Amino acid sequence: MNLDELLEQIKTDELNDATILTPIEYARLRGIYAQRVYKALRDRKLQRVTCEHCGHRGISVELADELFGFKKEVNDGEGD
Repeated sequence: MNLDELLEQIKTDELNDATILTPIEYARLRGIYAQRVYKALRDRKLQRVTCEHCGHRGISVELADELFGFKKEVNDGEGD
């Protein structure tokens, strides 16, 4: 793994842990077009939220995942 790949992996890991993202960040993280996210905002299927800690506005990753059908994988501790 070279440095560029490592930095990209770090960024992806940080985004995966985020609870509020901008529509563009969310779309990149999930591999969808940002227009889909903006359309959901226009259609009021998603609402913008404000982060309590930093004051930045974005969308809730949990609600967006539910809307777009992305489920977070849960590891229950059982192996194959």
